[in-house]
Amino acid sequence: MSKYYYTPVFIHEVEGRVQRDPGKLSGGEIVDASNHIVPRTQSPKCVIEEDPAQSKFILIVPDSFSDTSIDGWSEMTAEDIIEDYPELEGRLN
Repeated sequence: MSKYYYTPVFIHEVEGRVQRDPGKLSGGEIVDASNHIVPRTQSPKCVIEEDPAQSKFILIVPDSFSDTSIDGWSEMTAEDIIEDYPELEGRLN
């Protein structure tokens, strides 16, 4: 089994290139959340919107993932995600 989350998108520059990673909220700002990413985490989609606050990563984490209080992360069901993004049907495992 897996758990599913929508997370904010942390946009930053690495060696002169724009990089997008899962983020979290801290003091109203989106900051790096890489310290919360566990082995076997997958991200089948990164949705970039004109309004950065509406952008999101879709993360699939192992069921054993227990850090559920990350500010800005919303736990979702596979059904919720497929309703929002039908193209992901069959890719959420």
